[in-house]
Amino acid sequence: MKSIVSESTRRICNILFKVAVELAMLLNVIAATHRIDRDTLERLRGECVKEVKKTNGSFTLDDAVNWQEGKE
Repeated sequence: MKSIVSESTRRICNILFKVAVELAMLLNVIAATHRIDRDTLERLRGECVKEVKKTNGSFTLDDAVNWQEGKE
């Protein structure tokens, strides 16, 4: 049982690492191509925390587009 849990943990960690690398790349592209001031960024972070909590972490690109268009 321990080896099964250990292997599952290793696989999850590998996947999370790969996702983190891709996310870091995406964030750097966005930061390089958009002028976002720190105040706007902090307000956005607060709103995103609320939205992710409200959706229990299930937030898609479609949700973001609707949210940006005010169609929540």
